[in-house]
Order: sequence, then structure tokens, then C-alpha cells
Amino acid sequence: SRHIDYNIDYDAGTIYFKSPVYSRDENFNPIYLVVTYESFDPSDMSYNYGGRAAVRMLENKIELGATHIHEGRVGGDGNLTGVDAKLKLDDKTDIRTEFAATNTDFNGIDSSGSAYLAEVSRRSEKMDGKVYIREQESKFGLGQQNGSESGTRKIGLDGTYRLDEQVSFRTEAYRQYNLSTDAVRDMAELQARYSEKQYELHGGLRHVEDTLGNGGVNNSEQMTAGGSFRMLNDRLALRLEHDQSLINSNENSDFPSRTILGADYKLKDTATLFVDQEFTHGENEDTETTRIGMKASPWAGGQISSTLEQQYTENGARVFAVNGLKQTWQVTKKWSVDAGMDRSETLQHPGR
Repeated sequence: SRHIDYNIDYDAGTIYFKSPVYSRDENFNPIYLVVTYESFDPSDMSYNYGGRAAVRMLENKIELGATHIHEGRVGGDGNLTGVDAKLKLDDKTDIRTEFAATNTDFNGIDSSGSAYLAEVSRRSEKMDGKVYIREQESKFGLGQQNGSESGTRKIGLDGTYRLDEQVSFRTEAYRQYNLSTDAVRDMAELQARYSEKQYELHGGLRHVEDTLGNGGVNNSEQMTAGGSFRMLNDRLALRLEHDQSLINSNENSDFPSRTILGADYKLKDTATLFVDQEFTHGENEDTETTRIGMKASPWAGGQISSTLEQQYTENGARVFAVNGLKQTWQVTKKWSVDAGMDRSETLQHPGR
């Protein structure tokens, strides 16, 4: 949220974050900041407008809609036209379809594309699930689409079944086509989870197969397991995650054998120490990442964080530290003042 988490200086063209933005989350998945912006040109005035109209029928069981958006920007314009429909079979089951097409003309280059979605979802006390097919051509959109889904067709299902309060099962399966290179990814995963107040355990199986455009095939057949444990009156939390590729099936670079170890120790109600360690072992590359740090709220409205992270990746070794301080002062019920300071420093560079 702007003014709470970050500030924008339009004159300087900068974004200032009030707390450190880590390169990875608690599971060592990469964190990316995506910034979209528009510029103003006084010599080229244009308009952006759009709207959606919908009609509901049969006691709101059916909804039909149509959308049109016009985007004007420096160097050209673009239009999006779409239709959508939703059918409510019962209180727990919905069918949803969407289709849209775009046509753009920017800097004298015309492009057009389309996208569609069809989805059946069901939600109940015991089960949540959906089956879907969606496609997005590479030239579709007005610039707001997820880049990883551009130029792909994806068919899949997601589901969760709760046997009781402690035991649940989750499944995910999909086939994704790259429309530009004819590459195909098949992924299927099944996981069981058991939860208690002081601990949680889970385990499962995963199959991933990439068929490349040149005919090559990369497979990863994996067993997954993990859990978390809380002890010492919830002051200490331990966690373990492990994805083990089976013999001769560790070729997929996105799904290597992977181990994550982590611990949080609450020094007091206002301060927590944490440490995380990740190891990956792939067909061609092995990596290591270590993170040690502390999060503290030593006084009302204040938050201090400090981490030291070491990475050994295919790009070399890297050691860096991130330190941050954020302070919020509630002046009145309606007014508050935010101040912050953060500092990051790379301690070791690749090749040094």
C-alpha cells in the first residue's frame, strides 16, 4: 500500500520502500518487484475509457457480460473487447467462460491477439476444486498480462479434500503448451497433510516432464516430505522441507532435489531470531543459500530487521546483508507519520 509500505517521487522517478524487500521468501522462492507505469506527453493527448455491462437471468443463475476498453498512450492506441458468461449450477458449483481479443497500433506496428478461459469450480465443506483450460496468445493484451502465461495454453485441475480437521489431501495437475516453441510441460502432484496444534506433517509425489521444441525431454520424478514443529511454549519453531528426485530423474532445472531447513526463536514478544538454509542438487548445477537474521519491534510502531545471506549459485558466490528500520507514529486518530531507514551491502562478489 502506498504511503504505508512505499513512497513514489515522481520528479526523481524513484520508489522508496520503507522496509527491506528480501530477494527470497521464507521458502527461498524468488521475490520480484514488477513496476508498470505510464508517461505524460503534452504534445500527444489521448483518452482511456472502458466499461462492462451484464445481465442476470433465471433467478441470477446465469450472468452474461460484455466489456470494451480503449487505451490511448504515446505513440498509438489499443482496444480490448471481451464477453463472459457464468452459470451457477447449484450453491456449490459454478461454470465460468471468458473470451477477449485485442488490437493495438503503437509506433506504426499493428498487432492483435486473443485469449479465452473455461473453468468449472466446486466448493463444499469437504472439498474445493476446479478444472480449467485457458489460452493466451503472445500478442494479446494491453500490457497488463502475466508474462509467464503469455503465448501459452494450459489445461489442468486443482483440488483439496479435507478428511477431517487434521487430515487433508491436495492434488494439482496440468499440461502447459508453449505456442511459440511447441514445448510442453506436464506436471502432476499429490500431497497428504496432517496437522496438530504443535506440529504439521506432509508428504507426496510429484512428476514433471518437459518436452522441448527440439525433441529433448527433461524429467523430474520426486518424493516430497516436510513438516514444522513448535516447542518451548511456542518460542521455538523448526521446519523442514525436502524434495527428493528419484534415480536418474533429476533433469528438470525448475524442480531439482531440494532441502530447506529453518528455525525461528522468539527471544521475547518483540524480537525473533531466524535462520534458513537451502540446498539444491540438479542434473547440471548445485546451489546453496543461507539466511540469518532478526526481526524486532522494540517499541510501539517500530520494526527493525537485519539479515545476512550467502548464496552459491550457477552465477558464483554472493554474500550480502540487508538492514532496515521502520517507524510509525500515530499522532492522532486520523494522522500518522512514517519514517524509515534501510541499508544493503554486498560483502562478497562473484570471482573475488
